[in-house]
Amino acid sequence: MLLLGHDLHKDPEMLSCARATLKWYQEHPGRYELTHVMAPYVGVRLNAEHGDQFDIDTLYKAWFGDVDGARGWAVTAGEVLDDGHTADGLDGARKRSGNFRAFTMSSLNGPAWLLPAVRYDQRYARFVAKYA
Repeated sequence: MLLLGHDLHKDPEMLSCARATLKWYQEHPGRYELTHVMAPYVGVRLNAEHGDQFDIDTLYKAWFGDVDGARGWAVTAGEVLDDGHTADGLDGARKRSGNFRAFTMSSLNGPAWLLPAVRYDQRYARFVAKYA
């Protein structure tokens, strides 16, 4: 929202706040509700349009849920359901019991933020296209 506010109003304070927010997130990566969804897009735009140097790898790892290897909240990869079907690309949470619970809106809303990021940094295009 801060980056959009800067785009609309050319308010330098909003740009400064967008940078500070993403800096904090990069230093504390994880999946906090929907914060991870916007991070790669905002990071690549700040890098491309404003000369920042955010670590995009960290932002993508957080997006897919591979920050500390715990695989709590994450996008599924290699999951096999009880009936033998695979369920790759779903967004959800692994319970302590080992069960995985997918969430429809996260699974559908997330790619809408991830796909436009490729416009600003094509290094991830093949990876993102495979996911999409």
